Amino acid sequence: MSIGRIIAGRTAMFCCDMQDKFRPSIKHFPAILSNCNRLLESAKILKVPLVVTEQYPQGLGATCEELNTAHYKIKCPKTKFSMVIPEVQTFLQNNPNRQTVILFGIEVTKCILWSTLPPPAPTQTGSLHSRECDRQGPTLRLARV
Repeated sequence: MSIGRIIAGRTAMFCCDMQDKFRPSIKHFPAILSNCNRLLESAKILKVPLVVTEQYPQGLGATCEELNTAHYKIKCPKTKFSMVIPEVQTFLQNNPNRQTVILFGIEVTKCILWSTLPPPAPTQTGSLHSRECDRQGPTLRLARV
């Protein structure tokens, strides 16, 4: 399956729940941080709007300091697995030209997968799950979205 060409003017990037509290439980967390920073820098250079969500930040803390998310368009807390919350829906409605979403972060079986189920569905991810064996099933399902 080909994802086609990604065009900056029609793309948004969504950074999902990259919070310090998850650091001890996510395998390869430093590598994930590095990959996320590459995507974040790309978004900044290409002027691709960035949406950042934080899962229950009062208890799980803010987005990791190592991540350069200062150029975000919206940053919002959430208490459900999906990133498709009212603030994100409003962003998407106000930016109908953003037809491709590059979704990255942690917990493929939870927040990444649940964020793909309602439209618009992202076309690719740059994410890992805390357990390597749990990554493959959702990743295969994402390929069919």
